[in-house]
Amino acid sequence: MGENSRPTGVSVIAVFFVLTAIPSLAGTVHFIVNGLAPVLSDGIGEGLFVNVWAFLLGIVATLFYGVLALGTAYGLWSAKGWSRSMAIFLSVFLLFIFPVGTIIGAIIIWYLRKQEVKDTFVDAFMF
Repeated sequence: MGENSRPTGVSVIAVFFVLTAIPSLAGTVHFIVNGLAPVLSDGIGEGLFVNVWAFLLGIVATLFYGVLALGTAYGLWSAKGWSRSMAIFLSVFLLFIFPVGTIIGAIIIWYLRKQEVKDTFVDAFMF
């Protein structure tokens, strides 16, 4: 599918995912660069265990979202079949960021489920 046949709304959603991936990946770098020293400063004990798990969870969550969002943006921009489903999947998580994320996530899900948008993505897993 060529770029000319991509609906404008899909392009906007792709840009949205890029714009949300950038701070997420920056957060990953921040966790790695600035997060380890405070985690280890408490010394050995219960606090260390909790701090290390929080540190690792922060790295995994921000890296996971950032990479998935960038991949999804690329797929949407290129009208890859899998990207529509991935965008809906990521948008479900936005629903829990009340109120702005809820509104944005609902709009993305609603838009990507429209039949004319579904027809843009060939050979896609549809739901």
